[in-house]
Amino acid sequence: MSKYLRVLSADFPIHITARVNNREHFPCPDSYAWDLFSDYLYLFPVGFDVKILLFVMMPNHFHMVVRDPLGNLPFAMAYFMRETSREMGRVSKRINKVWGGPYHS
Repeated sequence: MSKYLRVLSADFPIHITARVNNREHFPCPDSYAWDLFSDYLYLFPVGFDVKILLFVMMPNHFHMVVRDPLGNLPFAMAYFMRETSREMGRVSKRINKVWGGPYHS
C-alpha cells in the first residue's frame, strides 16, 4: 500500500505531531523540555517564516498547529527535531535517539 499524497497549502493550518522513541516519557524533566521547546520554537517565525498557532506538550509527544506560507516547514522541523534531540540526549546522557521517527503532519 502506498503512502497518501500530502498536499500542504499556505491557506490552511497544518497539524504536526511527533512522539518520543518507544512511547517513553521525555528523557529530561518536563519543565526543562518546555523551556527547550520554547527556545527552538522561537526560531520558527524568525528563521523559517513559519507561524506557530498552537503548541501543546504532552508527557511523551507534542502537537503543533502552524501556517507555512513559503513552504519552509520541512527545514524548520528538521532543525527542531535534530536540535531538541541533541540537547535532550546531552542533558539526560542518552546515547540513542530521542524521537521515535519523523514528525507527522
